[in-house]
Formats: sequence, C-alpha cells, structure tokens
Amino acid sequence: MSDRQTLDVYNARVADYAKFADVSLPGAAIKRFIEALPPASRVLDLGCGPGVSSVHLRAAGHLPDPTDASEEMVKMAQEVHDLHLNCHIQRRGRLVQYQQFRA
Repeated sequence: MSDRQTLDVYNARVADYAKFADVSLPGAAIKRFIEALPPASRVLDLGCGPGVSSVHLRAAGHLPDPTDASEEMVKMAQEVHDLHLNCHIQRRGRLVQYQQFRA
C-alpha cells in the first residue's frame, strides 16, 4: 500500500494523468500480455491508475479487476472509462476498504 503523502500527490495530479490516459491503441507490453492470456481471463490490474490497461483487457474480452489506492484515480477511471474499480485505502497501516479478489 501507498503512504498518505504519495496518495495525496496522485489525488492532486489526477488531471495530469487524464491527459496521458490514451486508450486509442494498446501499447506493446499490454498487447503481448493480452496475447498470452487464455480467453475470458480474470485479471487483477493492481495500481491501475486511470485504468488504461483495464480498458484494453476488457476490449479483448477479458475480465479486468482494476484496483487502485488513489480515490481520485478510481473516480476518473469510473467516469471516463466506465470501469468498476476496487479502491483499497490504507490508513495507519490498516485497510479501510477491501474487496477480496477471487481468481
């Protein structure tokens, strides 16, 4: 998990990340990853940020489980890409919200 100071930076800079969240074409790394997956795989996208990889996974017929600790990144991914994200928030070393991932 990330510390509060790091999360505050991500939350404050979410508009900057939105500018770079181009989902028009998948990058080479995510393309290779998608090609290696069995059809309709469930994939944990941990630290998904704006959700770009999850968008490409979903478009390829997979079931991404996008997760991020930044509340604002989660909101952006939900609003811009209609992704349903899990937000894991850590405060004082304890998880406040957690949804179990089942493969």
